[in-house]
Amino acid sequence: MQRLAAIRSFCRAWFLRRRMEREMDEEMRFHLEARIADLVARGLTCEDAEYQARSEFGGVLRAKDEGRDARGLRWVDDLGGDLRYALRAIRRAPVFTAAAVASIALGIGANTAIFGVLDLLLLRPVPVSAPHELVHVTTAGDRGDANSGSSNAPWFRKVASRTDLFSDAMLVKHDVHKIGIDGRVEPLTSQQVTTNYYQLLGVPALLGRTFVPSDRPETGGSPVAVISYDLWQRRFAGATNVIGASLTVDRQPYTIIGVAPREFSGLVVGWTMDVTTPLDTSKYDDARGWSTMPLIARVKPGVTPAQISAQLTPVLLRMSEGVTERFRNRYLKRVSVESAAQGLTDLRAAFSRPLRLLMGAVGILLLIACVNLAGLLVALNTARQHEFGLRAALGARPERIMRQLFAESALLAVLGAVPGVILGMAGGNRLLAVLPKFFGPVGVTVTADSRVLAFALVATVATTLLFGVIPAFQAARVNVSREVVRTNVPATATRVRIGRALVIAQCALSVVLVAGATLFLRTLLNLSNVDPGFDVGHVIAVTIDPAGTDYEGERLRGFQREMIDALRALPGVNHASVTTSSPFSGNIDGRRLSVPGFEPRDLDDATIQTNLVGPGYFDTLRLPILRGRAIDARDRPGTPAVAVVSESFANRYFGGLDAAIGRQFAIGRAQSAVTHEIVGVAREARYQTLREPSDRIVYVPVFQALNVRPESFEFVIQTAGDPSRAIALTRSALERLRPDAPILAIQTMTGVINGRLLSERLLAILGTFFAAVALMLAGVGVYGLLAYLVARRLPEFGVRVALGARPIEMMGLTLRENVMLAMIGCALGVGAAFAGLRVLDGLLFGLSPMDLVNLATAAGILTVVSLAAAIVPARRAASVDPLVALRQE
Repeated sequence: MQRLAAIRSFCRAWFLRRRMEREMDEEMRFHLEARIADLVARGLTCEDAEYQARSEFGGVLRAKDEGRDARGLRWVDDLGGDLRYALRAIRRAPVFTAAAVASIALGIGANTAIFGVLDLLLLRPVPVSAPHELVHVTTAGDRGDANSGSSNAPWFRKVASRTDLFSDAMLVKHDVHKIGIDGRVEPLTSQQVTTNYYQLLGVPALLGRTFVPSDRPETGGSPVAVISYDLWQRRFAGATNVIGASLTVDRQPYTIIGVAPREFSGLVVGWTMDVTTPLDTSKYDDARGWSTMPLIARVKPGVTPAQISAQLTPVLLRMSEGVTERFRNRYLKRVSVESAAQGLTDLRAAFSRPLRLLMGAVGILLLIACVNLAGLLVALNTARQHEFGLRAALGARPERIMRQLFAESALLAVLGAVPGVILGMAGGNRLLAVLPKFFGPVGVTVTADSRVLAFALVATVATTLLFGVIPAFQAARVNVSREVVRTNVPATATRVRIGRALVIAQCALSVVLVAGATLFLRTLLNLSNVDPGFDVGHVIAVTIDPAGTDYEGERLRGFQREMIDALRALPGVNHASVTTSSPFSGNIDGRRLSVPGFEPRDLDDATIQTNLVGPGYFDTLRLPILRGRAIDARDRPGTPAVAVVSESFANRYFGGLDAAIGRQFAIGRAQSAVTHEIVGVAREARYQTLREPSDRIVYVPVFQALNVRPESFEFVIQTAGDPSRAIALTRSALERLRPDAPILAIQTMTGVINGRLLSERLLAILGTFFAAVALMLAGVGVYGLLAYLVARRLPEFGVRVALGARPIEMMGLTLRENVMLAMIGCALGVGAAFAGLRVLDGLLFGLSPMDLVNLATAAGILTVVSLAAAIVPARRAASVDPLVALRQE
């Protein structure tokens, strides 16, 4: 009860402060006037009565302070006074304040930007009920291969039946579908889910209802759909009569029964699932067929991922007996359980490591900024020693002086943090905007929500402590007798050592950042200079997705032939063709291979990558045919099946390029295998990554294929000039000839490759930027320390010059000290980089993290920057006037 009364008293005093002050004044005046009246009644004069009453009463101001202390307001007054004094102090040093605020803004802004993106993609839980209970039950191979994310209906039912492990389980299948609303069809992200999807996640409908068991397509449920809040606002203007409206998904009609909440856009981070429909699990009843469908479950309390994996792996092995041995060994050897609390996303796998590395880099950058400011504050506070001595002589305790300096540091940190957070928001969203489109539409933004603001607050407090502790502690150790009588105090050995140590620390940390940035930059340059084996600079790729449209079978083949002829006729186009997998599209297909007389050594030997291509494909990409001929107009339906193979294929299976011409091999399973005759050998090319050539590719004529599947493919076009200028012409030609053509994207091949290099490009650009900022801060730190030392040693320099020292000697004296500090810092930085940059192994190309040339380059850059920063203080030391310097004594 005492504590509650104290809190109540404090709140009353805080919110009714003016009233409290007025009441205290009135109460004290009442007691004072009553005592004066009593003394006057006893015969004293008014003046004597007032004097005696005030003497008995004591100091009014002290009584008020005691009253404020009793209510807990003293610290509020002291804090306000400290902040007001801090504001006046930093206003007296505008140049230092501007530099400090800019340094803090850059440090906190960079940290906020990277954390905002990291939080969105890796850390933030999805807005569902108890997200920590959600797990992704997937499968993996026995050689550490990546999780497949594959499922089928029998496997799902087995998992869902394990009520000892899970309280519920569901399947999710997401993709881009053709959504038709009021006659307008557009590709939108959508998903098919089991009908317990919303109940399992604990997400109610904002409008209407979600799915119920009777909506299951397997049992004859009506085709219904739940739409996203964004789609409801965008296409239906938020109308409440949307319930019961119709839309089509890949030409299939559905009735809208509900609208999802605004904050819930699905489990796939970065995608807004505009339309959700029930999944027909009967289409996936074949136990031998595994499709990409995440299986999400809610675990029961106390159940661990290890228990789930141990109990379900034997079940998986029994159920995978009908699939091929290669697929089972690569994807179906064990059950892997991952947390789904943060949702699902391909972005996480691609950018998790780069973002964590960038988070470490900006952390080092903030540390450099703090060390820089600490060094500058040590120098600045030295000039204020007379002030601190006077305050100590007047009774200020060391902790009181430290508190005042902490208030100044906190004020600087806040002034830098505010623009830093604003910069961080803009930088984080800019970073999200450049994510590659092949990961899907990125629909997330960095906002100043509670998580980001909490991080910024923690960063601000940490910054205040990091750069404020050493200067405050050093300033509080003031020598009163010496500082009160002198205004120009020479630098003490302790302060000089602290300043030098801080400069050395800056240099060491900067070397680590510069070495890492140099590695990223050289990796990007190495990858950019890799020859992919075909022409990059004059090729356009047009991605077409016929799924869910009328383009099927022979109509699709006719469309492809018509478009090839139309594209070839465009002005500025040299060649055009069609392919199921243009380079770096990620669509290349793996199929079973059988070569007469060849015995496979392992499973990989019996599998090759196939690409269906049209006539003119090799001319379009300028992919050289080394032996034989290319696929051309002769390779049409009804003619013998032929193929062009890559160099590695010819060497691996036939022992040479010449030996491969005319030989035969079969593609497909034994019952449906098609025998092909090799008519050409193409140069080796890189199809999936620039880091290594694609191994053993087979090119077969697309127009000889018997099974015309409505899957995505590309038209590839070679232009005579700049391909980016031909994109608009290509799009208009396609839309004019076939307005209903399902065009997904039109990109230059350069743009496609740049998208594949986005991770390396982000690391190189941001790493270089952070390194440049670190070098700038290190230069400022070196300049600040040397300027401070030169200013403190002016009398010494004056004596030296008066005794005959030449200006060049004074300059050399200053530069030698700088070089020594830089060398020590570089040595420590090289050692730290040698140990710490090992984490970059696997991200580099053609380089080692411990590359000595790279480390030497980083050290050399830092040395040059430190020397450049030392020029101005060194010149000041060289130009000292002995008379002026000696007068300061």
